[in-house]
Amino acid sequence: MNTSEVGKAPQSGSDYAPSITTTDEQVVTIANRVAGSGVPAAERPRLVLIAGPTSSGKTTFALRLCVALETLGAKPTVVSVDSYYKSWKDIDARGPQFVDWESLAALNLDLLNDHLLKLLAGEEVGGGEMLG
Repeated sequence: MNTSEVGKAPQSGSDYAPSITTTDEQVVTIANRVAGSGVPAAERPRLVLIAGPTSSGKTTFALRLCVALETLGAKPTVVSVDSYYKSWKDIDARGPQFVDWESLAALNLDLLNDHLLKLLAGEEVGGGEMLG
């Protein structure tokens, strides 16, 4: 992926539009684009973000990508955004059924941002569940 692709929505069928039907070959292709021997170290992304609706397979895909990256010598850390949800009591005291769990307001973005910045600086973090 080059900088001209950043921020653009993935096209259907592209390597960057994985779904729960993503094959192992597609995962390996993505890992090679991120950390393969043909990618100069200075051009390797330090952060890979995976987005999708609830229950779309983001965590499963992230863990599969993590394994593929490890085989290339990378040392990835999977950060589950699920670990950064606020307590429903801090969002809407009426009860969890009134919370829009798809809203960014449901997340502790300050803590998530703090953890991402620390990870990018090579520091260890705690508080959110780190997978892998």
